[in-house]
Amino acid sequence: MGMKEKKEFTYKQFIELFIQLALSFMSNTPLPRISEEIVKELHLIYQATIGDWHCCQNYIEIRVFGYELPPYKLPKYLPIRIFALEYLRQRLDVDEVHFVAAKNKSQFKLKAQVGPFICNTRVAGEEANEPLKEMKFALNFSWLYDPLGVISKLRVENKLTPYHHIPRPEIEQFKN
Repeated sequence: MGMKEKKEFTYKQFIELFIQLALSFMSNTPLPRISEEIVKELHLIYQATIGDWHCCQNYIEIRVFGYELPPYKLPKYLPIRIFALEYLRQRLDVDEVHFVAAKNKSQFKLKAQVGPFICNTRVAGEEANEPLKEMKFALNFSWLYDPLGVISKLRVENKLTPYHHIPRPEIEQFKN
């Protein structure tokens, strides 16, 4: 199809125009936009929730609590490999900004496996960002996001100032 049209496709377009349709045809059912594996990683149990996802019309956004940089707008159908890269990038940055930089104990366990990737070094977040940049995903807006107070509670336990979530009810109503 790409050769016929003589167009170059981005990775996001390839997933949405080909992979999602092919997998749906093979399984004879429409695929969920967020797989069970991703849901388990973000919402293992209510007490251990570490982030949310927002399914927008043309993209999916992952927001790990306490992540202050703009997240990527990911494809509508989110493969576990892309989720893992974005998740590791956000999770390691949250840990660095809120705990390691303040000379406190890390909250993210190294040698953690997310999808097909094993994170065993702090620079894994930077390494995870490179393929996402190469795939040319757009960035969304920054937001001080911690609706359940998870990061704030951890910061107080580590004798740091609380983290202040900025509510955005017009967006928060559509999470998960």
